[in-house]
Amino acid sequence: MIFGFLGILILFVVASGSASSTLLKFSDGIISFNYPSDFQNITFSGNITSESSNLIDKTHMANRDNIAIVIGKNLQANSAANARDATLVSFNKISTDKVFSTTTETNPNSIVVEKSITQLIDPNTNTVLKCIDMFFTANGVVYHISVYGDDSKNQQIIETADTIFNSLK
Repeated sequence: MIFGFLGILILFVVASGSASSTLLKFSDGIISFNYPSDFQNITFSGNITSESSNLIDKTHMANRDNIAIVIGKNLQANSAANARDATLVSFNKISTDKVFSTTTETNPNSIVVEKSITQLIDPNTNTVLKCIDMFFTANGVVYHISVYGDDSKNQQIIETADTIFNSLK
């Protein structure tokens, strides 16, 4: 009897844990990827990325921990690597911003993604932000997905970016 109760309790704990990691799917008809279900669409008027005025923002999402996902596309960029590098040029102009890494990676769905990991200071709040940016080409258009938030949420930012990267189609 006690073992049965413990078994039910363990199943409840496992089920509760998996409920918190439920994923939703984003799709714009060309690209799709999974993201954590605690993100919701938001209205956003700022521009966390500064790669140029050519970026057309498609969607802004955030969760309760103020981690954000921004999905946009650049109709005028000629390559994902060039779009990433143009973004990084703006980071190098501000002395408090740091570029930690730039990589070219291929995800499990054979999508080549130009990634960068940066840190910047939000000029409005003086908060240190960590940004993981992913640039890739789909149907001849360069897409940009940025996952960012307060640097203290580093693990959540990494996990969210990894979920997107690994499921991107």
